[in-house]
Amino acid sequence: MRTQRGFSLIEVLISLVLLGIGMAGIIGLQRVAASSSGYSRRATEAAMLAEDKLEQLRTVPLDELDGEDLIDPSGKPNDDGPFDREWVYETVGLRTTITVTVTWTENDGSHTVTMRTMRTLPP
Repeated sequence: MRTQRGFSLIEVLISLVLLGIGMAGIIGLQRVAASSSGYSRRATEAAMLAEDKLEQLRTVPLDELDGEDLIDPSGKPNDDGPFDREWVYETVGLRTTITVTVTWTENDGSHTVTMRTMRTLPP
């Protein structure tokens, strides 16, 4: 009869503590993965919004190049939009550098995507 022993209470408690520690680690990893996924989504949206504005600014007269707006992820103007987009230009000789900066805020702080292009003026 001595060879048919079950688990003692101490062994069960130790296994529950180890299981709890493992589950806490998995929950922490899940939270980091969700946060990273959110950042990647916003960074991709910001890059697309900056690129869209650059393409638009390559065809407008130079006196219309400075400005800024608040927009939503689809690029529509929205005063409560998560993205602040600003564009400026600098002309040196016959070349104009156009810079578009898109900024947004998340739980870990402010993030920025900046894109530049050059435009050559006709002589």
